Amino acid sequence: MMISNHVEKKVKHVNAGFDQLILFTSSIEELLPRGVWSIYTMNRKVRICYVGIIDGLHKYQLGCIETDYKLERKADSTASLVKKLHTVFRLLVLGADSYGKLQKIYNYPYIKEEWTVIKMNLLTEYDDTDIEKWNLIQKMDLLLDSYDAVLCYLALPNMYGLFFNGYWTDVFSEEKIIIEQMYGEEFGNKQFEESIQYSIQETSTQQLVTISINENITSNEGITYSGTAIFLDGALDICKKKIENDSLIFNYSAKWVGLKQLFQL
Repeated sequence: MMISNHVEKKVKHVNAGFDQLILFTSSIEELLPRGVWSIYTMNRKVRICYVGIIDGLHKYQLGCIETDYKLERKADSTASLVKKLHTVFRLLVLGADSYGKLQKIYNYPYIKEEWTVIKMNLLTEYDDTDIEKWNLIQKMDLLLDSYDAVLCYLALPNMYGLFFNGYWTDVFSEEKIIIEQMYGEEFGNKQFEESIQYSIQETSTQQLVTISINENITSNEGITYSGTAIFLDGALDICKKKIENDSLIFNYSAKWVGLKQLFQL
């Protein structure tokens, strides 16, 4: 009888009550005709607290502490309005499955109530004479009327998709895995197939999981797609993705900021 010496490596997950400050950043760089790049960057600092497993889902509380944007060689009259629109998502209670995919918004009724107040204030500041801004308000109003649409929106990489990324696993895999990732309007709501592969380092007390991310199928549009995700003792340390062609670069990242213990071999 043959006896296998193979031992499955278990991937850690944080304990209930664990919280961390995550900096979410999304930026768009565009090559201008004069040969320089314009940059539009949105940053959000979010406190994320892990409640624990409730009815089979990992439950999290998210509180957005600060939102800001930065424009370099670019004018955008709607940037301040977008910041105001996003205040509707400043407090979230979300549920994710065992892979880290969003499955539930616990406080959707609260979000709708918040939007009623925010929209009322915005309509005293903007009217339909400013078509671009008016359309943004109406678009958010339509989005928030649909639970499923809001759930999908929150899962986009420029929202919270890099934290709830679908890369969670209980058992370490040495094989490449294919995961589907949906993007928003910046890519025409396109869905990419990601090829991800895990590597793991462990000491007697710590575990570091590194995930390489690449596009599964080469795009015919000349797009390159790459990224990395790192988990320290089950907590997301960083997840970043870069998608680019000759004239556009999209950068997305979610980075743990503040106090944390470093991995040491």
